[in-house]
Amino acid sequence: MKKPQFSLSFTPAGDLLVVDSLPPHAREAVGPEYQRLLAALCRAMGAEVQLDAMRLHHWPMFASSSLNQGGDEAQRAVRRQLDVMLKKHPARRVLLLGEPAAQWLLEQDHSLEDMRGLTFTLRAGVSAVTSYSLMHMLKLPEFKADCWRDLQPLL
Repeated sequence: MKKPQFSLSFTPAGDLLVVDSLPPHAREAVGPEYQRLLAALCRAMGAEVQLDAMRLHHWPMFASSSLNQGGDEAQRAVRRQLDVMLKKHPARRVLLLGEPAAQWLLEQDHSLEDMRGLTFTLRAGVSAVTSYSLMHMLKLPEFKADCWRDLQPLL
């Protein structure tokens, strides 16, 4: 069985938390284009991004083969990261961008296309919607309009 491999960014913006899917090999901080698009998306949602509070979550976390780095442990790690972020930065709205963010945080195995634009409840008082990742929109700008339509339930 293949071990999960993904990277997520957790970025607070007022009452909004953006969880974005990054390429699994993206071990470095996100670049200026990414940060500009993230800031613009947050502003469009009526929130100011807090780039200094961004946290990157990479899985697997360690290179050791003796540690449990399977799906169940990955799920627990993602949930812990979400709990930490929501405790420090309470949010009422969560954007889950890209398939890994949507699948791991919603505990779903549906494709992104099946989940896009739907409203989910992450916990009491916290709504989430899914759409394309920021990296996807940087590579294919025509998907920005689709993303904007997907995010309307949170406005």
